[in-house]
Amino acid sequence: MMQGLNFGYHLLHQIDTRIDTGDIVYCSEFVFPPDCRTPAEYKKHFVDEEVAFFEGFFAKVREGHDFRIMPQQESFSTYFPRLSTVHHGFINWNWSSQDIERFICAFDDPYPGASTFYGDKRVFIKQVRRDTRDGEFHPFMSGLVYRKLDGFVYVAS
Repeated sequence: MMQGLNFGYHLLHQIDTRIDTGDIVYCSEFVFPPDCRTPAEYKKHFVDEEVAFFEGFFAKVREGHDFRIMPQQESFSTYFPRLSTVHHGFINWNWSSQDIERFICAFDDPYPGASTFYGDKRVFIKQVRRDTRDGEFHPFMSGLVYRKLDGFVYVAS
């Protein structure tokens, strides 16, 4: 989500003695729709795709399909540690507005939100949309609230 990539991947592999290292039995790639912005939205779409993935796999099993087992390509694999909203979800207002938007979206529902300080109080932020109609802001202004209107808060970035 933070990278702005919109594709997902299902992978079924043989279990061996290490974590996620067994040979690939069946796989598929899919695209998340543009309206997926939060983990909850990604998960909903992922589950729909996952059901289709397993339906396709079991249909092939019933048909007696001969699966071509492939070794995993270590040079393509990535494994990132889990993030904790409470420990890792602090916004760096010096990032670009696009990076800030992606970061906040990544900590949105079902999580508490990305956080920052407003005065001495830690606040959690969700449901953001980058709005460039007010133009570019100087880095000195990053993180400053410059407008509150109709239930929306505008922060310079």
